[in-house]
Amino acid sequence: MVDPQEKSLADKATKQSFLDSNYGEKKGFFRNLEGFLQQQVDNFSKEQIAEEVLVIHDKKMVDMRFFAKMAAVIDNDKFCAKEFLIYIKICYCLKYGIQGYEELYKPTKLLQVAIQAKDSFLKIDQAELTYRSSKQQEVYEFVEERLMCIEEMTDSTSIFKSQLKNKVEEIIPQIKTDEGKTALKAYVKELDRIADNELGLKLLSLFKAYHLDDYSILKKISDLAVSLKKYDLMDFKKLQTSVAMQFETFQKLGKIIGIPPNKNNLTTYTTILQYIALEYRHGMVRIKFDELLQVLRKWYQPYQMIVNLRNQFSASEYQIPKEFTAPIPGLEIYEKYQISLTDKKTGFTYLNFDE
Repeated sequence: MVDPQEKSLADKATKQSFLDSNYGEKKGFFRNLEGFLQQQVDNFSKEQIAEEVLVIHDKKMVDMRFFAKMAAVIDNDKFCAKEFLIYIKICYCLKYGIQGYEELYKPTKLLQVAIQAKDSFLKIDQAELTYRSSKQQEVYEFVEERLMCIEEMTDSTSIFKSQLKNKVEEIIPQIKTDEGKTALKAYVKELDRIADNELGLKLLSLFKAYHLDDYSILKKISDLAVSLKKYDLMDFKKLQTSVAMQFETFQKLGKIIGIPPNKNNLTTYTTILQYIALEYRHGMVRIKFDELLQVLRKWYQPYQMIVNLRNQFSASEYQIPKEFTAPIPGLEIYEKYQISLTDKKTGFTYLNFDE
């Protein structure tokens, strides 16, 4: 049986608890209302951001969403592989001639052309040694004369091809044998292939100028570059050992491809071959990565404007619309490569979005 006095005390406690709860809720409500009203007062005392600024902000956000979607489609996990990122850093150093790659860009590109066109160089050499009729030698001499003028031509490739075509059309009818005619046409075909690369004719002219007609050295270098693909390309000492075996060959090529005298050493040739071997291994992936960078560079322009606009208007002075606090589309992809290609110790970034 419940004691009436105890029941009365319990009822009073329940009632007081209810009143306290009610009071707490009302107090919280009025506190929130007070905060809301104060916020409205603060907002009324702040300036509004000009409408034209909001229009520009919205337009740039639309642009970024478009480029962010494109970037997301191209982005690939292969771009984050350790060796690939090192290769991209080397590409940057080579292009801008920094961090041990000073004065090596042009020699490296010439060597790449030489390796790619080695078969054409060998066939040209074979033709000039095998077919020695007076009319064919006239063409060979004409080619050497034209190559001497390559540096002076503004459109060297197309002019050379046109002049060679005219000369061959003049000479072909004067060659007596079908074999000779066929050989000359094949010779011209290989010259055209070399001329397809703007550095090809330059390289051929250098070979002629230095009287280095033993194009078989190109095959040796090419075979070495191909063999390096199976190596750990980050093991520089091991690469040096392989390059050292062909050091004399490299020295012959050094003056032709323009290696500076102070860099005519084993380290330089190993550095160049390392880059070429990395190009063999990652060249196709780099094409896609370059596509991504092109998109990110287009994304970067509106991104800079968005950041500048948002930084101009502080929350303490302006009413900040929700659009100004919206997440920036594509920022995650941009930051991923900005961080990956930045040296943690020096802070140097091997990437330029302003190009």
